[in-house]
Amino acid sequence: MLIEKNLKDKRKSWYICDRCGEKLTGISRKLVSINYKKEADLCRNCIKALKNLCKGKGKNNEYR
Repeated sequence: MLIEKNLKDKRKSWYICDRCGEKLTGISRKLVSINYKKEADLCRNCIKALKNLCKGKGKNNEYR
């Protein structure tokens, strides 16, 4: 989710991870999209947990 937009430099815009609430920059955020529609902004750790959950290994991170 976008919380502060910098029109001059998009890399300096601030986002919040939709899963854990960590503050992200325009470079550190990862987009999750389904059918070319943006669904969520996630941090690196949440992407890793999501991949493990999809593989069936992430039972511990399921309800984080």
